[in-house]
Amino acid sequence: QFLNAVSTAPWTFPAFSSLHTSMYPSELGISTHNALLPQIYGQRLDPLRETLAERLAGQGYRTQAFVTNPWLFPEFGFAQGFQGYTVVDRQRAYDYDAVLRAPLAGRLVGQVAPAEAALRRLYEALMGPAGQPVWDVRGDRVVDSALDWLEGHRSERFFLWIHCIDPHYPFAPPSPYRPAVPGVSADRLEYLASYNEEDIYTGRARLRPPDHKALVGLYDGEIRYVDEQVGRLLRQLDDWGLRETTFLALTADHGDEFWEHGGYQHGHTLYNELIHIPLILRGPGLQPRQVAEVVRHVDLAPTLTAVAGSAFHADAHGLSLLDLVGAPGAPRVAFSEGLFLTYEKKSVRAGPRKLIY
Repeated sequence: QFLNAVSTAPWTFPAFSSLHTSMYPSELGISTHNALLPQIYGQRLDPLRETLAERLAGQGYRTQAFVTNPWLFPEFGFAQGFQGYTVVDRQRAYDYDAVLRAPLAGRLVGQVAPAEAALRRLYEALMGPAGQPVWDVRGDRVVDSALDWLEGHRSERFFLWIHCIDPHYPFAPPSPYRPAVPGVSADRLEYLASYNEEDIYTGRARLRPPDHKALVGLYDGEIRYVDEQVGRLLRQLDDWGLRETTFLALTADHGDEFWEHGGYQHGHTLYNELIHIPLILRGPGLQPRQVAEVVRHVDLAPTLTAVAGSAFHADAHGLSLLDLVGAPGAPRVAFSEGLFLTYEKKSVRAGPRKLIY
C-alpha cells in the first residue's frame, strides 16, 4: 500500500491520459483549462503516443477494458491498444441535461449559455441517443461483465482494466450503504443523492452542516460499495487459482472535495483532497507493506510493464514501483496539472513539501 500516491490531474480525462502513457497532460497536448467544453470534447489521446495496453499487447497479452465514465469512451482515444474495449450498458449512458447541462449551468453560466446549441449537438454526436445517465451504471454490472469475460480468458495472459464510476457525483449508493445522519430526513437524503449540483452551486440547495455530513457519508457509502465489488472480483480470482499468477493494481484517477477549501467535487484545485489517491499492489512475491515515499500516477505503467518483463517507452517519466516494495528508494517528485475549465495551475510535491503555483 502506497500512502502518498499523487494523481497527475484532479479529474478523469487528463489523469487517465497520464496513467496510460506515463506522460503529463501538457506533453500530450491536452488543454482542459479556461476553454469551452466543446473544445475539450474535440481532444483525444495522441495515437502516436504508446499506451500501456499497446505495450502489453505487443508482449502477447490479451488486452480488455470495461468502463462507464464518458470521458473514457473510445472517442477520446482510451481504446488504443485494447483488443476489446467495452462501455458497460452504453445504451443507458447518455442524458445531456442530467449529465452535462444542469451540472455545468451552476459553475459556468457565462460559458454554457452562448455555446448551448453547439454543446448539445457535439455531446449527442459523441454520445448517441439520450437514455439514463451514465452515473447510474453500478459497479456490480461492471464487475459482472469483467468476470464473464475472464471466465473465457483466464487461461491466457491478460491485461484487464476495470473502471467503476460509483464514487462520483451524484453520490447515490445502494440503500444498505447510505448513512443515517441526525437532522437529515429520508427525503432530504434522497435529494442530496440526486442530480442537485446546479442547486448546490447556485445556493438553492440551502445546505446546512448536517447536509455536508450526509454528502460525505453518501460518498463513503459509494466507496464501501465499490470495495465490496473489488472483494468479489478478488475472491473469484482466488477460486480460479489465479492468485499466484495475477498482478493487481488498485487506484483512482482523483478524489473529491467537500468544502475543505471552500469548494465541492473535483477538477478545480490541486489540493490533496483531489490529487491524493489510493494505490495498492498485490502480486506474486509481494509482502504486505506500507510505503510512505511519494509516488505518482506516471509510475504505474512502467511498473506493470516491468512485471511483464519489458521496459516502457523512452519518453515515459515514471519509475517502477517495484523498486520501493522491499526498501526505501530514491525520492520521487510528483507534478500535477490539468484543471477543468478554469485558470491553469500546477503543483509539485517532494516529500512532505508541496508548492501550488
